[in-house]
This record gives sequence, C-alpha cells and structure tokens, in this order.
Amino acid sequence: MTFSLSAKANVANGVILHNLGALKIAFFRLGLLGYTPVEFSMCITNSLCVENIFNAVTLFNDRVVTLGNDFNNNLTSAKFIDINTTEITLSITGAYIHFGMQFIQLKSDIWSMGKEHIELCPQLMLIHMTSNASLRPNEQDDV
Repeated sequence: MTFSLSAKANVANGVILHNLGALKIAFFRLGLLGYTPVEFSMCITNSLCVENIFNAVTLFNDRVVTLGNDFNNNLTSAKFIDINTTEITLSITGAYIHFGMQFIQLKSDIWSMGKEHIELCPQLMLIHMTSNASLRPNEQDDV
C-alpha cells in the first residue's frame, strides 16, 4: 500500500498514541469542504468545482475509515473510533442535501417562514432566503 507523507504521519501518530497508552482514539472525517466560504465563492458558477472537491473529500474519508479499521484489527488493545462529522451536522440541522444544488434545505418544522422557505449552506452557516421574507424562529405560520 502506498501512503502519502501525511498518511504516513497519521499512521505514526496513531501508533505513538497507542504506545503512550491511549485506549480510545478518534479519527474525524472531513465535512462538505466544497461549501466552505472560500470554495463556495470560487465555485458558485462551476458545479464541477464543488464535485471535484466532494470527490477528493470522499477519497480522504474512505482512507480515514480504512486506517481506523486497520488500527482496530492490528492494535486490538485500543479502540479507534471513526467520527462522521457530515452525518452529525446533517442530523442536527434536520437537513437533507440536494446534490446539484449548492444548498441544504431545512425542514419546515425548524423555523417558520410563512409560505417561504430557507436554505442553509452547511459549512458557511449562512442563510439564503428564497424571497424577501423575514426570519421568524419558532413561530407558527400565520396562514
């Protein structure tokens, strides 16, 4: 198996932590980096750009999972835990992703906007409203 320098460093760090007595070590996967403010502003007119970032993140995350599984199989006295930050973020917001769109639409029961709806870009935590409606958290629709 071929490792990049950073992958070798991660393996070495995991082994060092284990040798120092760490019994539980968490590996954090990357989130939706195509939606960070810089990438989002650079890719706003090019959906292929976001797709390329998503593919790179997926490749990295797959390797993190493999690394954690390898550690668990070879260093059985410790537990290496995979933390999927994207799934955690999406479950907290109650959101679902629209691939091909660059926003996540919140479920209507989180915030009330009358007949309007809001969209959330996950890493930006900026709200994009589809109309000029004002945001009214936790209020019932007046309709």
